[in-house]
Parts: sequence; C-alpha cells; structure tokens
Amino acid sequence: MPAPQPCPGCGCEIDSGLLWFAGPGLARICCNKRCTSRAQKRHEALATGKARGRKSMPLLPIADDPVEAEQGWSSLNQDVMAQVAARLGLRDCLAAALTCKHWRTHITRGAPHTSLRIDDVRSSTPDQPQDLSLQHPSDGDVDGASASPSPLPSPAKAAAAASPAPGSGDAAAQLLDSARRLMPHVEHLSVSVYSRCRQHDYLLKHMRALSRWSGLTSLDISWEAAPDAVTGTSITDPDDDEEEEDAQQKQQGKAGRRRSGNGARSCDGGPVRLRRSVFGPLCLGAVGLMRGLRRLSITAAFGRRHTGLFGLAPLEHLTHLELRQAPGNHKPAWSSTDGNLAALTALRSLTSDAALLSPAALTAVGPHLTRLELCRFDASGGYDGMEQDSGSWHGSTGLGDAFAHMKNLRQFRLTLADTETSSYGPGTRTSCVLNILTGLAALSEAQRAAAPEPAPRSPTASPFSLDSAAAAAVASSASAFDTVDILLDLAEPLQPARPKRGSGGDADADAPARALRLELSMELVDALAALPGLSRLDVCFSDGAAGNLHRLSELTRLTHLALRCDPGGAVAAELRPWDAQRLCTALGPRLRHLELALPASCLTAETLSGSLELLAGLRVLALAADPHVRMVPLSRWDLRGTLLAAAARQHVGAWAQPCGGAPAAGAAAAAAAVAAAAAGAAAAPSAAMLAEVAAALTPLSFLQELFTAMEDVEGVRQSLEAEAEWRAQHLQEVQRRVASAKEAVTAAEEAVVAAQAAALEALAAAGDAVAPDPAAEVAMETVETAVMRLNQAGDELAEAVAVAAAAAPMPRLPHWVLVEEDADGEWDLAAAAALAWISPAAYGDAAAAAPPPPPQPRSLNELSVEELVRLKGMLVREEVVAGPVFRMGAWLPPRIESLTLSGFQGLEAPPPPRPQRAPALPALAAVRVELPDAAGAAAAERLLRELSAAGAAGAAPALRVWRAVQVGVAEAAEAQDAA
Repeated sequence: MPAPQPCPGCGCEIDSGLLWFAGPGLARICCNKRCTSRAQKRHEALATGKARGRKSMPLLPIADDPVEAEQGWSSLNQDVMAQVAARLGLRDCLAAALTCKHWRTHITRGAPHTSLRIDDVRSSTPDQPQDLSLQHPSDGDVDGASASPSPLPSPAKAAAAASPAPGSGDAAAQLLDSARRLMPHVEHLSVSVYSRCRQHDYLLKHMRALSRWSGLTSLDISWEAAPDAVTGTSITDPDDDEEEEDAQQKQQGKAGRRRSGNGARSCDGGPVRLRRSVFGPLCLGAVGLMRGLRRLSITAAFGRRHTGLFGLAPLEHLTHLELRQAPGNHKPAWSSTDGNLAALTALRSLTSDAALLSPAALTAVGPHLTRLELCRFDASGGYDGMEQDSGSWHGSTGLGDAFAHMKNLRQFRLTLADTETSSYGPGTRTSCVLNILTGLAALSEAQRAAAPEPAPRSPTASPFSLDSAAAAAVASSASAFDTVDILLDLAEPLQPARPKRGSGGDADADAPARALRLELSMELVDALAALPGLSRLDVCFSDGAAGNLHRLSELTRLTHLALRCDPGGAVAAELRPWDAQRLCTALGPRLRHLELALPASCLTAETLSGSLELLAGLRVLALAADPHVRMVPLSRWDLRGTLLAAAARQHVGAWAQPCGGAPAAGAAAAAAAVAAAAAGAAAAPSAAMLAEVAAALTPLSFLQELFTAMEDVEGVRQSLEAEAEWRAQHLQEVQRRVASAKEAVTAAEEAVVAAQAAALEALAAAGDAVAPDPAAEVAMETVETAVMRLNQAGDELAEAVAVAAAAAPMPRLPHWVLVEEDADGEWDLAAAAALAWISPAAYGDAAAAAPPPPPQPRSLNELSVEELVRLKGMLVREEVVAGPVFRMGAWLPPRIESLTLSGFQGLEAPPPPRPQRAPALPALAAVRVELPDAAGAAAAERLLRELSAAGAAGAAPALRVWRAVQVGVAEAAEAQDAA
C-alpha cells in the first residue's frame, strides 16, 4: 500500500484518489475534482510566473457556478471542524467520510456524538419506503439525523447515491456497518424511533446492526409520535399485539423476504398499514450484546406480553441505566427472569418507570445501587401485578420490602402518576405511598445503625472549648447525612388518557393536567417525619385531617417543601402559631423553597408574624391562603338570649298554674300575661320560663359541639344515632352491674350474720376459760373477713350506682324549641283564657276545661334532618376566613428573592431604610400578588410600582418582576397567554 502523500489541492495526506498529471512523468494524487482544479491553477501560476489574483478576474453571472473560496476546508482548525461535526447527523458525517480523506480524519474524529432516526413511515412514494437516516435534507427535515449547515458537495451526493437502496431490507445494517468502520471515534449515539412503522422487523434490524458497534459507551433511544397524516398509509392497531417474535415468524422464507423488501405493502395494492413499533425482548437482547456500554437510556413501547429486561444482563460494565415507557402504552408484563439483572454488578444509577420494574427486579439490582429514581408510580393500585411465568403476585408492599436490600443507596426519588382515578380514592393512593415510606424508614434506620460511631472525646478536653464544640458539630452533621437522601414529588400531574383503539393517535396531548392528590392523615405525617434524609417534599391533599404538621420539624435536611390543600376538598389542616414557629426554627438553616397552599385559618397574622423571619436560608416563598367559611358556635349567653326570645314568643310558662289551683285561675293569669304583652310592658321572664330555658341549654350545648366538629348535618344525625345506641348498651351494662352489686351486698350481709352467730356460739362454748379457745379465735376472724367483704361489696354498689346515675339516656329537647317562628305554640291557650275573661258566657266552658298536656320532650337521636338544619342555624353562625394583610417588612426573611401571594386581604410595603442601617429585603427581585378584590389589587399595584421605581433609584428592594391582579383574572390572563 503506497505511503500517504499530501494532496496538491488541499494539503491533506491521502493514499488514494484521482490521478493528476502535472507534466510528463509528474503524476500526483488529488482528493477529488475540486482539488485537481486547484492544483492545475497553482501549477499554471508557477509555470508562467504570474499569480492569478481573484480581484482582477471579471465578475461571473449569478446563474454560473459559485466562485471557489480562497481557503478550503484544510485551512480550518480542529475546533471549527469539531463544531461542524457536532451539528451533523449520522448520514451527513458518513457522507463526509466517504467524500474526502481530510473530512474523514477531522470531522469524524471531532464527532464523538452523533444521532440517527429510525423511520420507514414517511416516504416519497408508497412503493419505496425510505430511511430518513439517508434522506436528503431538502425534504424539510431539520432534525439531527439529516440537517446540515450547508448543501453537500457533489462527491458526497455521489457517495450517498452509491450506498444501498434504502428500500432494501439490509439498508439499515449496511448503513450502520459503514458508520461503524468509518467513524470509530463515535462513543455516544442518540437514536430516535417513530411509534409506528411499515415493516415488522425494521427496528430489530437496526438494533442488530447497532449490536456490532463495539466502540459505543453511551446509547440513547427515544420514542416519537408518528406523523398524523402520511400519504398512502392507513393506521391500524390490532388487538393481538404484533410483537417482534410474530414478525420474525412472518418474515421466514423467500416470500417473506420479498414482502420485507417491498415495504409491507398490502396484498390488494391498497394503502400500506402502519403497525405499532415494539421494543421487545429481541431488541433488548441486541442491546445486551453491546458489552462496552456504560450508559444506556431507553424510552420505548416495551412488549405487553414479554418485556425481556433479562436481555440487558450481559452489560457488565453498565453504570447508568434509564428505562421509560412511552406515553400512551399499556403496562408491560413482569417475568421471573427479570431477576437476572443481578448480573449488573457495576450498575450504580437506575432511573425507571415503576411499572417496568417488579419488586423482584428491584431486589436483584438493589445491593449495587447508589441512586434510584422511580417515575410515574401508579399509586391507585395500578402498580400491582403478577409474573406471567411464575404466577407470583407483587404489589406496593413488596416494593417497600425491596428497600431492605439497598444498603448502599444514597439518593432516592419518587414521582407519582396515575391514569385510572375513577375507581380509586385518595385513601387507596395514600396506603400505597405509606408502604413505600415504611420501607424507606426501615432502610434509613438500618443505614443509621450501620454508620460508624463518632470517635469519643478526650476526657481531658474541656466541654466548653471551641475545638470540642466544632468537633461535636461536625460529628452530628456527619451522622445526619449517613442516611439516604430522599426526594418525594407526590403532586405530579396525571398522565393523559390512553388512546382509543383505531384512533391513530398515541396520546391526547391536549388533555388537562391535574395534580395527584392524597389523603391527609396523621399516619402519613408520622411516616414522613420518620425519614431523616428527606430533602424534598411536594404533596397535595384533597381531603383528610391532621393536627400533627409540626412533626415535619424533625426533617432538618429539607431544602424544598410544598404543602398544598385542594380548595374544593374537605381538608382539615391545623397549624397553630407555636407549631409554625417550631417548624420554621428547625427548617430555617437549610430550607430554600417554601410553598404553602393551606386554609386561611392556618395562615393567620399570629402564625406568620413570628415564623417566617426564622427561615434564614429561604429564597423562594409562595403562600396561598384559601378563603373558606367556618362554623363559629354562639356563646352560651347569646344562645340563652335566643332561647329566651323563642320562649317569650311561644309564651312558655305563661299557662303554668300553682299547685291545687283551679283552671280558671290559670286562665286568668294567662289572660293577664297576654294583656301585659299586648300593652307592651317589659316584664322580666318568669321563673318557669327560666327553668325551661335552662333545661333546653344542656341538649343544645351537646348539639353545638357536634355542629362545630362536623359541618355535615347527615353526619351529625348518624353520630346522634350511634351515641344513642352506645348509651342504651352502656345503660344496660350499668344496670346489670348495679343488680350484681346489690346481690353481692345481700350475700355479704347474710355471711356477716352467719359468722356473728357462729362466733357467739363459740364464745359461749369457751365460757370463762383463761386460755384462749382456738375455735373462738377462728370464729372471730371469720366475722372480720365477712365484714370486710361486706364493706367491699358496699363500695362496689356505691360506685355502680354513681355510674348508673352518670349513664343517663340521650338528652331530650323541649318541644317549644323546635316550633318555627311563624307557628303558634301556647298562644292558643292564652287566647282562649283571654276570650273567656272578656265573654264568660260564650267561652266560659272552653276556658274552664283543663288545658291539654304539653308535648313530651324529644330525644336528640329522633330529630329529622330538617329539624337539625333549623337547629344548626340557631346554634352556629357562618364566618368567612381570609388571609390577613401581608406585612412584607415585618414578616419576610432577609434573604428572600421571590415572593408569591394569593388569597390575602392586602399588601403592606417594607419601611423605608434608616440611616446607617442595612436596607430591608435587599435580594427581593420578584413579587406576584393575587388579591380577592379589584380595589386591593389596584392598591397593591401602585405599591409595587413605587417599590420598583425606588429600586431603580438605588433603594432596596430593587424589584425587576412584579404583578398584582385580582383572583380569577390571573387564570384568564394565563389562559389567554397560552392560547
């Protein structure tokens, strides 16, 4: 083979090319025709002794060929060539390598990363499907596989034209084999695949060709949606799930190979069908043959019946693995062979969709991992599944148990995604998340126990010295970071709905994104507080209640905290001022981002005033006070006044007659009371009325407590029924206890009488003997024992009687409390007495008759829903709770950079800077405020405009971004901007 020699046209060293004769016996080798033309011009200039300058040459017409540049590609340095190569796809780099030795040396060497698109969908004609990796850039494709900064020269076109026909079955393999030989310096390859294809084995052939590329150390495979409209094609999605194994069987034989070469055209000459692209076990097995891979990322539609993850087991040098399911695809099936991933002993980082990895697979790779990220975990029960070959069932409980094998894990991240929310509530999601949190807590505890203990302090060292204090601080911080770093994004948007069969689309990209919501409970808060390594928490609640939010103060490594409550949900969150101060004191040094969307009762002025300034490291603050209506119970004095007014209106106690009095006397008294009321006399309430009101206060106070605790009237009615049932059962038990105690007392009394009689007989038999009689002593001891048992039985009886007295039945409500305002109660009786006094002859008999007995009081558990609603309006009142006026200067921490407020009544500016003092809020640059009314929004806008103008003049804060709008207007503006 001849030694390389410089090209006379461009100067690069070549060993083959076009032969050029400068003269007799002067044969030189040039790269191409252009280099030959340049060498001929230089030779003529040297022979004639006159340089041919381009400035003296006449201007050529525009229609002629472009003028050759003064400096060729050989004059460019290696950095420029590397930048050019970085913007070329695999096809362009390969064409450049086939065009010129200089390009092959510099461009391919400067391109350690290239890209390829696998696509047989788009083509010029239906008869010849075309590989986009060989497609000319003039078709409008501007992606990395075919875009180039300038048109290719004619030799490159010739080289591309000399390549195998793209419609042939081996075009993909030949293309990648050529690239593997001509581009040995490529280490990172990015492959993009369309979600639909014409040929069954088109993707598999590319993967098999890639498996022979031994120099690759990094491979990225991405999934793209197929074009919506392709000429001469029809999209089908068969129910039998055409996997690549079926495709291989269909491609067997000569006829199958001919069909593959013709591009899967239908037999009747109709349009070509587009099939679903599947990255099945054979493709994963082909990737597993690339033993040199250290990093692998696959986003694809894996097989529904067989995933084939065991095919990646031969990648013994793999350190980073990323597996993601393409959107709009079903959950793949698990297999017991996934446990073969234990052979990946070098794997340290794993990022995967949770549906792809069974608990058995995670258990297999867990001992080697230092970083694990589970994405799109279906917390509504969709993660649970069964291994198809073994029949073993796995769920979120097994996933939590898999963390016990990850002793070397140093970082874990979990994100939620849920596509099936109609039949699963927040409680189901919360229980699945609790299973994972339990496993993480056990792992953190095991890592903390396995961590080495700090070295003991010298006994001679003073505990107050600076060195010992610094050593103790370092030791405590080191022990705090021995556990796994945990990031929980539990409020991820829900995935779009799955596509319908035959629709042709892969997913509804325009579906609105909703936040996944959990149920707030004390168990969930306790489970979160048990994770000492939790550094990021983002969660949204739709219902539930918890009063232990202060336990989050135990998470001292938190840098990002976002707690959101659904405004339309029934979330009973409680955050008292003392709890907020405790929380901010613990999280202050490390917390950088705080986002709270809580009921306005949790973000009061008392809560915010002494808490936010404790967050010394906070940079971003977002507060949303959700205005809500709460039920406030009336005071006992106000309730008594309401009852007195109702009793006076119903004339309660006006018909009460003295003992032994005649009905006529009662009628006269009632008539006198009616006449006094008609005359407008303001008389004090009678004793009978006060007694009736006092009797009604006790059951109404009981109802008031229930209405305050639960706002649902139906829930109150059910609670009353349950309380009545419990009291009835308890009363029966107490009565049985009293009866048993009485029987015990009776038996003890009889035993005492018998013992006393026996003792008297023993004493009489002993007579006046000086020596003690043993029988008499035994008899006396028996008497003492019987008396002691009698006393004990008496105490038990007294206790049982006291319990029976306390175990009263359900409270009863007087009838007049339930009478509506426009109804007449005892007014009819008083009117009858008044008429009898006016006209005794006409109404004397009616007045002389005894009044009917009043209705009996009703038990609370017998009240209807309508009556409970009426009583609720009497016992409680509605109060609108909104956020206070936010005081920027008094409440914000000094290093805050961004502030977002919503639901507050107004905004108060920080005070002006004082002389010789640091300015207030020097780092604040962005403020966004949403206020409930237009007037408050306008006032806040003026205030922020003044702050911005003052910041431009040199004062602090120097606002760069600010906005103040009314609640509801902001959403409309954002929707308009998005449109």
